[in-house]
Amino acid sequence: MPMKLDDLLGRLAVRPPVAVEVDGLGTVYFRHPSFEEWHDVTVAHQRLNGEPSPMALITKTVATVLSDEDGKRLMTNQDAQRLSDRDASAIMRLYTAAVERVYGVDGQVKDAEKN
Repeated sequence: MPMKLDDLLGRLAVRPPVAVEVDGLGTVYFRHPSFEEWHDVTVAHQRLNGEPSPMALITKTVATVLSDEDGKRLMTNQDAQRLSDRDASAIMRLYTAAVERVYGVDGQVKDAEKN
């Protein structure tokens, strides 16, 4: 019997959030982004073309996946601006962990951060 669309979509359910130990911050949770969210962030990183990651992209990357234990987003994209006046080292640790654990673009991001 052929698979129906609803069956396929049911199998593509969002994965549970990931608990990540971030140095100096303890355990934080990252939800897996939707395909659209992942695509937006990935394309934005690719457009950097070796340039350092701009602050707005870094904060949006973190805000998109930062979640509670149940996978509910803690911040909207508009809330991401609130991260910009926080400790840079802590934000970069969150960013690096998010990219390595849920976005899968760490090679591109690490190359951009070297410049």
